[in-house]
Amino acid sequence: AQRVYTIIQPKDDYLNMSPTVTIGGPIVKKRLWFLGSYSPQIFDTTRNVTYYESNPVNLTVNPNFGTDQYRAKTTSEYAYGRIDANPFNTLRLSTTFLWNPSIIDGQLPLSAIAVGGTPSSANLNGTDYTGPALAQLQGGRINSNTFTTRGDWTPTSKFLMSFRYGHGFLNEKGATAYGIPNVTRFQCSGLASSTAYTTGSAQCARLFQNVSNNSLSLADVSVRNTFAADASYFVNNFGGQHSFKVGSELGKIKNTVSQGYVNTGIVTL
Repeated sequence: AQRVYTIIQPKDDYLNMSPTVTIGGPIVKKRLWFLGSYSPQIFDTTRNVTYYESNPVNLTVNPNFGTDQYRAKTTSEYAYGRIDANPFNTLRLSTTFLWNPSIIDGQLPLSAIAVGGTPSSANLNGTDYTGPALAQLQGGRINSNTFTTRGDWTPTSKFLMSFRYGHGFLNEKGATAYGIPNVTRFQCSGLASSTAYTTGSAQCARLFQNVSNNSLSLADVSVRNTFAADASYFVNNFGGQHSFKVGSELGKIKNTVSQGYVNTGIVTL
């Protein structure tokens, strides 16, 4: 016999905010200007997770493990600054800086309904944490910023030289940077129809795992540097306007990674 059951997925409670402020204007009249902007995005979510016990003998599903409340907050920062300078009539300079990290505080379970599962638990620095208390310590951070500078020189109306430099930094530590237990992960894998797997008679109870995750990301850093220069010459001969341009660009990318399973990895039974 097989029984079909339906459990309604409850909705999350959330509060999303996108405040913004922008200010700009001259620093030195006709020579120096600035622009600044700050526009973060804040996503705050609360999820009530109910744990259900599934009994394959009498075909029942009961909420015997209670309900836990989880909360996660993700802040996507966005701060932008720009300075433009015109020290001489023939020279134009500009510099920009963009700061946009993402900060992840807390972790949410994949679903508000957990059938046959129990709250995750782990020992961190000698203290046992379970369910929401453990999830609140987890999270990560993605650091990101970009810097550019540029100069344009026009000694005459027919000649232009441009110089550009860009620097980009990205560290994708993601949601596996904080609150990761430094232990070997043991988990059970098998067919649900297997008696030994279902009853645990082979010392491997169904859905057992001592920790939900032990994959740690210490760093995943990418650095990009770009250098460029070009010169252009404009003529109004030969039946129309023409431009001749020559230049060079050099780009360098470096990636440094330090991540993997802590301690001695995963044992699957």
